[in-house]
Amino acid sequence: MSKNLEYKKLKEIGKIFSGNSINAKLKEEKYTNINEGIPYIATKDIDYNSFINYDNGVSIPLSDIKTFRVAPKNSVLICAEGGSAGRKIGILNQDVCFVNKLFTLEPNHEIIGKYVFYWYKTNIFQKDFKDQLTGLIGGVSKAKFGNLTIPVVSFSKQKQIVEILDKAFEAIDKAKENLEKNIQNSKELFQSRLNEIFSQKGEGWEESTILEVCNDIFAGGDKPEENFSKEKTDKFTIPIFANAVKDKGLYGYTNKARVNESAITISARGSGTGHTEIRMESFFPIVRLIVLVPNTEKMSLIFLKYIIDNLDILRSGSAIPQLTVPMIKEYKVDYPSLKKQNEIIDELDSLKQQTKQLETHYQQKLQNLEELKKSILQKAFSGELI
Repeated sequence: MSKNLEYKKLKEIGKIFSGNSINAKLKEEKYTNINEGIPYIATKDIDYNSFINYDNGVSIPLSDIKTFRVAPKNSVLICAEGGSAGRKIGILNQDVCFVNKLFTLEPNHEIIGKYVFYWYKTNIFQKDFKDQLTGLIGGVSKAKFGNLTIPVVSFSKQKQIVEILDKAFEAIDKAKENLEKNIQNSKELFQSRLNEIFSQKGEGWEESTILEVCNDIFAGGDKPEENFSKEKTDKFTIPIFANAVKDKGLYGYTNKARVNESAITISARGSGTGHTEIRMESFFPIVRLIVLVPNTEKMSLIFLKYIIDNLDILRSGSAIPQLTVPMIKEYKVDYPSLKKQNEIIDELDSLKQQTKQLETHYQQKLQNLEELKKSILQKAFSGELI
């Protein structure tokens, strides 16, 4: 940062204030789905890309506006506490009321709101902000926030900087949008081929229930209370798997396996409903995890996973609140000979690998664009762009 720039405290360039909290019951009864007033913005209404959802269904009628603090158009909102502190930032395009967990800076006539908005996104500001976080949930007081500094240049230079950043970020965001479409297209390519295989089938395919191609299907039970360890030890070496997605559902360890054959597990409830994993080692399943042990004379383990992943009940996502063993057992599937299964597995595995490579490539490009944004911001506020 250039030493020739003038720095001012945030409290010196505008008015800083927090919003108002509203009791959940009162919000629902009085301020939800009304046809007048101005939007009430909560932390959840600002995303990490600075999009503000003004149409969230909550508004403050003009008759009550005197009891609420209003952030005017072109003010800058920033989350002041919790996991989103300093990360959720927005520039207002209209007047709003807002929650007490947000701070707004209403700039004076010498400061452009968008200039402050971009400053909040710099690495320098982010570091200074984080250095002020205190408490268990992590928060910044209004006094400490107001003492954070910002480089101040003339109004005309602020305007130039904002125009340059607007143009650069618009181009970068367009490039990011195209990359995200490419990532989605690569995923859809794989899913399309998977759907094609299981919808068109071919000669020699048979129809059976999932129960008929498995040696066993059952749900996990309670965790072993006495023989249990969160960490792997000399005594407890058998993994316990639950229905979570994180860490492939690893819950802990015990000393006796319930499943000693290669199997597939399906998360049966919660946000990960329908998530499948191949289990090659002996393990102990617990509640809300369904286990399928295939009859390997009829069905390859990997092919069964592809079948399960392509079931309508799993691809429908949140439409199914939970899965049950009877539901899985009676679902009908089509499958070819083991030889044909292995040919299909080779094709799908190859396509999946190509898809992952493409996704990794695109994700790296997305990361590079984010780094480019940071670099441009640093140059903008060090006087290198004007």
